[in-house]
Amino acid sequence: MDAIKTNSTPLNQNWEDVLQQTNQILDQIDESKIKIINNQEDTYLSRRGFFLSLQKVSLQLVKTMTPALWKIKVNEWKVVRYFPDYQFYQIELDIEKCTFCHMCLTFCSQNVFTIEDGFLQTANDRCVNCSDCTDICSEGAIKVKEEFRKKRITKYKFTTNTCQTCGIEFSTFQPEKEKCSICYNRNPEWLSPFE
Repeated sequence: MDAIKTNSTPLNQNWEDVLQQTNQILDQIDESKIKIINNQEDTYLSRRGFFLSLQKVSLQLVKTMTPALWKIKVNEWKVVRYFPDYQFYQIELDIEKCTFCHMCLTFCSQNVFTIEDGFLQTANDRCVNCSDCTDICSEGAIKVKEEFRKKRITKYKFTTNTCQTCGIEFSTFQPEKEKCSICYNRNPEWLSPFE
């Protein structure tokens, strides 16, 4: 889209503000700005023009009524594919809340989360704000924030400890933590499977 057609009435202030913000973003990524064009159409149509306009309107109606899955292949059109050097969202991980259960790694359809060299990495440029990670996180440790900028990878250092209660190795962002999240959250009045 490179232009907005209007009739003789000027755009209201909200439209102008949104258009200005959009043009600033387009300028940052070296794309052409959106212009406003006055639409000067004749109000009278010939019989042929009338039927041609009906045909055009009916085709537009069919296009808008067609389900999106029929029009494009799922996951084919993603804005991140067209702007590989930028990120549109920033993933924020609260390491105090995170139990490192790996659910975000498993369920993220965009492969935003990876583990490499003792770090949990988030590739923010891959995020499309699908909410898979925020929906699956039972601790509420993940937030996705809209942020347009040059892409960057965020790294979170984790350590591997041995649980003092069950003896199983677990990963955590708090090196001083002595119990895995299962043993830590277990009610001590319940029967212990380890005694």
